[in-house]
Amino acid sequence: MAVKQTDSNLEASAERLFRIKRAIIGGISLACLLMAGLLFAASPDLNNILLASTARIGIVLFAIWLAMPQLRGILSKLPAVLPIVALALIMLCAARPNLFRIVGSLIVVTTALVGISTWIKRFTA
Repeated sequence: MAVKQTDSNLEASAERLFRIKRAIIGGISLACLLMAGLLFAASPDLNNILLASTARIGIVLFAIWLAMPQLRGILSKLPAVLPIVALALIMLCAARPNLFRIVGSLIVVTTALVGISTWIKRFTA
């Protein structure tokens, strides 16, 4: 009985932690958007770097805040190494832009081959 109680406590604390993280991201997004609004009201010059960056960061964080429950479900199904590999590939492509063509082509071809092999297995089995 103690094991079930511990599991439910862990699930409850994980849910609380998720809600706290989501609230923090939402708060930072709101702060960035408010700051962008105040900067725009003070000086409507759209070439202001601070205005542009706070608006973009606020919008991206707001999109992440909206998508967090779905992202949580998707990430729980993927291997733990995949986000690290994806981050390394993004950094590599940022450092060497021409490499993006090769990496992008490999990803597209691999995805197509996996899809085709799954489709063939389904019809031949």
